[in-house]
Amino acid sequence: GDCACALDDMAGIVYGFYPYWNNKTTPQTMNFHVLNRVAYYGLTVDNVGELHLGARPFDIRNGSTAENQFIRVARQYNSKVDWMIQKNDWNGDWRKYSRENKQAVFKKLLTNITTLLRAPLTDPASRLKPYASFGMGTQPTRGDGVTLYFQNYPQDADSALLFNEFYLALRKELAKENHWINILVSQEVFTGAKETKQSAFGLPN
Repeated sequence: GDCACALDDMAGIVYGFYPYWNNKTTPQTMNFHVLNRVAYYGLTVDNVGELHLGARPFDIRNGSTAENQFIRVARQYNSKVDWMIQKNDWNGDWRKYSRENKQAVFKKLLTNITTLLRAPLTDPASRLKPYASFGMGTQPTRGDGVTLYFQNYPQDADSALLFNEFYLALRKELAKENHWINILVSQEVFTGAKETKQSAFGLPN
């Protein structure tokens, strides 16, 4: 409450998750005093690489949408904001795709992620920041990174190669603005029967 920043003497990164649906009725309390980074949890990706928020398509270019309010508040307290992108449904249509089609989906997702993170906030305060800071600041954008949660991702060797191609291309692209890529993995992937040596999220990879 008294300090408008994350604690400087915290070791490592203190990471939080903010489910977008929790803010539907009443404001939710977030202790930005201790959070270095926060994942805005809610985006999903379909089988063609497009992003959705809940049941509706997500406008990756809209710098004035209501979801951006969370970004502005978090940054007031020196907390970075990552967009969490989840995909669970890797069966069905995905398994029927050719390798080229799967690569096209990942390429589309890469484009959508970079477009989202680079889209400028267009509220009045954000538009005025370059002028209010006498040219020392730039107009803020819609995010500082992305967190990937690909639950139930196929465990075969070729799927691991496809993910690695996507990850390395995304990392190269986001490095231009020092944006982060985080990978969220359930504990059972490392400790349970799901881990395989050829899996994209197995320890050897």
